[in-house]
Amino acid sequence: MIWLRSRRGEGQMLSTLLAIPLLAILIGYTVYFGRALYARAAIEEAAAAGARFAVTSLSGEQGCRQAQAAMLTVLQGYRLDPAGAMLTVQPMAGWNRNARIEVVVSYQVPALPSLFFSRMLGDPRVQARYEVRVDPYANRYSNGWQACLAPQNL
Repeated sequence: MIWLRSRRGEGQMLSTLLAIPLLAILIGYTVYFGRALYARAAIEEAAAAGARFAVTSLSGEQGCRQAQAAMLTVLQGYRLDPAGAMLTVQPMAGWNRNARIEVVVSYQVPALPSLFFSRMLGDPRVQARYEVRVDPYANRYSNGWQACLAPQNL
């Protein structure tokens, strides 16, 4: 091959051999962090939906169930596995009208076995937290607010 003997051909071959691994690393990191950002957007929307449903329900127990169901629906809508999610709905100080409710969604992004970066960097965990006030007018509170029994880890 004639182009291997010239200095110009050796330089091009060397630059190509250096560029291909760097390009592969760049694509791998983009996929790794892109998956984490996608999961972050999904759990932020799930936490917001859970907060909306928790504070406008007719009772505390129902609000907790509604919030968890809404969060699961959003996660499934984003095609995320709910098994990696930790859903928490809890009062900041007592369950009553105008009380502050904290909704926390934490998600463990599963590693892709084909990506070297996932094995090297580990599974990212992303978390979203919303704190909202209970609606004082839309709630009956006939049986008062009751805390969820435990954080829902699905």
